Amino acid sequence: MICSHTIRKYIQIVLNVKYTLHFLIEIDVKTNLLFRKLNYRPRKYVFGDGYKGLPEEAPFDSIIVTCGAPEIPQTLLGQLKIGGRLVIPVGSDPQIMTLIIRESATDFSKETFGEFRFVPFLGGKN
Repeated sequence: MICSHTIRKYIQIVLNVKYTLHFLIEIDVKTNLLFRKLNYRPRKYVFGDGYKGLPEEAPFDSIIVTCGAPEIPQTLLGQLKIGGRLVIPVGSDPQIMTLIIRESATDFSKETFGEFRFVPFLGGKN
């Protein structure tokens, strides 16, 4: 079994992620140490509530969530550019991998990609 935090680090490095947001201080510290060892520097590294996203840096071309959310956070939808994509596992156990594309200021399309199991999204608790 691969830890979602390992997946997150892999995604960040391979996709050259510009921003990274962590909720748990233990994960935040470990990820920061790994980035230093790999000489990788995201544009912005934030400790905070991922459910809130980063509204001060929005809008985004894409947002990747690496933990299971009970529902799609409206705050993240609002931070997508038109044409932007949100990839997020939605549900409790298991989650359904979901792709949301912002089609216009008010319209979104949705596609699903099967069942997955991720650690739960702890949003709204910080």
